[in-house]
Amino acid sequence: MTFSKDIFPPNTKLSRLTQDYTIKPFSCGDASLNSFLTEKAKIYQQHLLTVTNILDCDDCTIAFYSVSNDLLRIGANISREFKSFLRQNISNQILYELLDWDTFPAVKLDMFAVHENFQRSKIGTVLMESILYNFRTNNKTGCFFVTADALNTKEAIAFYESHDFKFLSKYDPSKKSVLMYRSLL
Repeated sequence: MTFSKDIFPPNTKLSRLTQDYTIKPFSCGDASLNSFLTEKAKIYQQHLLTVTNILDCDDCTIAFYSVSNDLLRIGANISREFKSFLRQNISNQILYELLDWDTFPAVKLDMFAVHENFQRSKIGTVLMESILYNFRTNNKTGCFFVTADALNTKEAIAFYESHDFKFLSKYDPSKKSVLMYRSLL
């Protein structure tokens, strides 16, 4: 996929990581995300744990994200909110049986990072919207939710909340990351 919007540098493209892909310089300000891309992404992908996509231009990696399969268990903490959401958004009587389900197929956004030089440039927003759109319209296996393992920073949480993600469990400020979710409906 090639991006031609004004916010992207020339020759920006989104590619699926391969074993022979040369990862260009990248720094997002978080050592664990940086090292995942440079040291673990190919290994995880080789062992079928995640699939990583890289947004890059001629001289650097602009952003990347990794996804994997997930299962969202609807516990008591989100059951009432979720059932209310279903009642408001499902018009087909057959789908009302979903109200009795307690697990749902999901895709997990394991990693999502934007290079420091491109943060607050709307590139992350365009990329997130593209990811969500792709799972809504090109859903290959069926997933009802997107879950995310978001960094536990004000900026990261605000970013996910701006894309309609909600906390999956009670917020714990002592954790390095926080689990969030959103419906693809």
